[in-house]
This record gives sequence, C-alpha cells and structure tokens, in this order.
Amino acid sequence: MQSINQSINQSINQSINQSINQSINQSINQSINQSINQIVGFVKTCYKP
Repeated sequence: MQSINQSINQSINQSINQSINQSINQSINQSINQSINQIVGFVKTCYKP
C-alpha cells in the first residue's frame, strides 16, 4: 500500500513539476525573445541606409 501511494505521489509530483517548468520556460523564452526583438529593432534603426 505504501509503495502504491509513493508511486501515485511521484507521478502527481512529476506532472505538477512538468507544468510548473513549462510555464517557467515559456515566460523565460518570451522575455528572451522580447529582448532579442528589441535589440534587433535598435540595431536596424542604427543601420538604416
């Protein structure tokens, strides 16, 4: 019984951690992309012909 509960808790924790990590990674990627886009936009304005 204990091992069943352990495995249930493990899988619950895994899925919780997965979704937490996914949302963290999403927000990190979003802010990185925003920063890159800002830099690209700035560089483009600097090098306008």
